[in-house]
Amino acid sequence: MSAPAPIPAHATTAWDKVAVVALGSAACALSYDALQQMAASIHIRGALTYLFPLIIDGFIAYGVRGLLVLRTAPFTARLYAWTLFGTASAVSIWANALHAVRLNQQGPPGTGLRLEDVTVGVLSTVA
Repeated sequence: MSAPAPIPAHATTAWDKVAVVALGSAACALSYDALQQMAASIHIRGALTYLFPLIIDGFIAYGVRGLLVLRTAPFTARLYAWTLFGTASAVSIWANALHAVRLNQQGPPGTGLRLEDVTVGVLSTVA
């Protein structure tokens, strides 16, 4: 009886793809909710608040696509894709943290578990 052939280190399975899509979708939903509330806070009209998270998360998604497509392109093209991805990611992380910290500061005392602002800010960026 022969041993099964080893799976190459770079091979992915259907379960890997499902897990990435599921985790990405859950993270997007959490981020979307916080960014939509931020849009209302910066006085974007109610009917248009859905666009704010779509723009930020859309730039992140397109930045990732750009990084994949341009992985063998000249340095300046890759730098542009990294800048797009990095800037959009930084804005998303900052806005999610700010949203969580401000809500934490406004919450009434004695309503259950109370975390410090730094903890709330860091946890809000996980997604």
